[in-house]
Amino acid sequence: MKKKRIISCGTRFGKMYIEAILDLKTDLELVGIVSKNKSLYTESYAKKRRIPLFFNDNEVPDADIACVVLKFVSSGGDGNNIVYKFIEKGMHVIIEQPVHYKEYLEMVRLAIKNKTFISVSNFYKYIDSTKEYIDFIKDFSKIEDIRYINIECSYQLLHPTVAILCDLLGGRNYELDSNVLRSGGFDTICVNMCGVYCNIRIHNEFNYKDTDNNFYLFYNFKVGFASGDIVLTDPSGPIYWYSRFHMDKNFEYGDSSSKNLIKKNNIIFGKGNDYSSIIWRDWKNAISEQLKSFRDIVLKGENFEGYMQKELEQLIMVSEITKLIGYPKENSFSVVNREREVKDIVFNNRLNGNDFNLMIKTLTNEHIDKMIENMDIACALSVLVLFKKIGIINHERCINIRNLDVQYYKYRYIINRWVYIFERKKYIKPYKNMYYINECLNELDFEKQWDIVRDQWCGVLIDNSMLEYYYSHAVNLDKILNEEINPTYLLFPEGNIELAENFYNNSLIGKYLNNKISQYITGITDYKTNILEIGAGTGATSYNVLSNIRTKYSEYVFTDVSDYFLDAAKEKLNEFDNVRYEILDMNYDLIEQGIAKESIDIVIVAGAINNAINTKKTLSYINKVIKRGGVLLIAEPVDDLLELQISQLFIMNIPNDDRHKKNITFFREIDWLNLLNDDGYKVIDTFPKANDVMNKLKQKLFISRKE
Repeated sequence: MKKKRIISCGTRFGKMYIEAILDLKTDLELVGIVSKNKSLYTESYAKKRRIPLFFNDNEVPDADIACVVLKFVSSGGDGNNIVYKFIEKGMHVIIEQPVHYKEYLEMVRLAIKNKTFISVSNFYKYIDSTKEYIDFIKDFSKIEDIRYINIECSYQLLHPTVAILCDLLGGRNYELDSNVLRSGGFDTICVNMCGVYCNIRIHNEFNYKDTDNNFYLFYNFKVGFASGDIVLTDPSGPIYWYSRFHMDKNFEYGDSSSKNLIKKNNIIFGKGNDYSSIIWRDWKNAISEQLKSFRDIVLKGENFEGYMQKELEQLIMVSEITKLIGYPKENSFSVVNREREVKDIVFNNRLNGNDFNLMIKTLTNEHIDKMIENMDIACALSVLVLFKKIGIINHERCINIRNLDVQYYKYRYIINRWVYIFERKKYIKPYKNMYYINECLNELDFEKQWDIVRDQWCGVLIDNSMLEYYYSHAVNLDKILNEEINPTYLLFPEGNIELAENFYNNSLIGKYLNNKISQYITGITDYKTNILEIGAGTGATSYNVLSNIRTKYSEYVFTDVSDYFLDAAKEKLNEFDNVRYEILDMNYDLIEQGIAKESIDIVIVAGAINNAINTKKTLSYINKVIKRGGVLLIAEPVDDLLELQISQLFIMNIPNDDRHKKNITFFREIDWLNLLNDDGYKVIDTFPKANDVMNKLKQKLFISRKE
């Protein structure tokens, strides 16, 4: 089959058509771009894509098809004359909307005279999700009749919306209700098309200075059948089927066997996407499909008038609707990307509702591995930026710790820890008493990597405030080492405890472990139970436990090393009785600090014992105050998580136990099992389990009993 020669006019949105044409090299040959005026932008684009550029209509080479993506007189442009010239040259023309039906009628008359075809673009119906939606309705309409259609659309997309509606129902016979309901910038009209009542709600506002923006939506459709609705939420999806509710007359309470109750309330198919993919991929692909369809009509060379009559009728309907609702009112508003805030709200609401199964349903081991890998890389890049600033990366991209300035010796143990972890993760490798940086890290961008982490982590594993806490360290590591910023202030900005509360409470794994602690304690407490929490901090665990056991305990001893936490806890936990608040340092004998020997039934240390200077000694101090048969619950990271290495490590005590010898920040799981066993405890359970996807997050709850 001989390829059709095609030209394109317009390089703003017209560029989308040009790129679509270039993708159809086997079907169409792009012979040039026609531009009304000389512009550096157009010349640069044509040169880059190696496409002939013409400024004079008379110089345009012979072509079979022309794409005209310009404004017409009705929209304040002058594209009409160019269309006329192309038609008179015998070209078939596809034009981009909007165009008034009277303008199109003139073009049609000229096309009939010259035996050519002119069509108004509606690439939206070729977008995968919209096409799937249209096909589904046509198939399902063979099973059930359509009962109603509800549509919302922007003024800008009124023509594509009407065209899709006409495609669904036939569109030849319709009656518009003259009543218009106006509210909140939307105008609602009713149309009876082929016996089906359709409500069309149009966002009738416009920013005349920025016509591509400031509309609330593209379009959405809800087509109703007796058994349910099929909904298209956006041109690019998703699509969902909503099943109609029906209760049997002779139902029994609790009976779930009825066929009307075992069906799902909705089925989702088709999926949305990011706008980058929608515009540069989905739209371009849809335009390609539209151009192929246009080419096929041209190749058949028949029924041009039938196609043009159908499009003319659709434009007349658009004009009648526009006359009813009037021209759009001026409107402008700022658009801010709130995706992270939305994910944050959903994430925190689910956390507070303890919907862990719902939250982890879509997580896989591979998914979490990738998320952790990207966080590790972001942290590593942050440290490498620091190393460059403090002069321990040379021009050959090698790390030489021997070049560390004496002013940073205070942090030498942290720098050595980072280097040790990086070597273990193969980010660096030894090279002539130095460390050679892996090439893969050299090619990555610091800010882009943190954006990847934000998109992956926020609303999935942690909330945005936690991520920004890590990021605040990443961008301020040099200021921390130069002691321009106190890392404690990053956790408590202006003395505010809110960020610290979020840090300890608003993570998926943190909430999971707190819930496990609470559930276990609830099952073993009675009115004689004495509970001691060490390093209780912001009270995240305390509140969770006390909310569950309510009054089923004798005394709850809330302890920390700082009055600051105690004062905040008194306010947070004031609804609970028999809570005692004490200053307590786990690095010293607890009995000498006022905790009676063998007086405690349950000891909780959640995310705090990593701050012990010597863990064995701290465990021995706890052993003295816990009753025989008493329970010790320890929740701890069990790997050197890099996000904690660039943040929490700065405010932790320097240990003198095996962690120091092994150059690690957190004991591993096997270390804890040995430590507890050596101190006379029997580990009776751990969470999460080895086969649990949460286990990938490398934090663990150890529940042990004093023998």
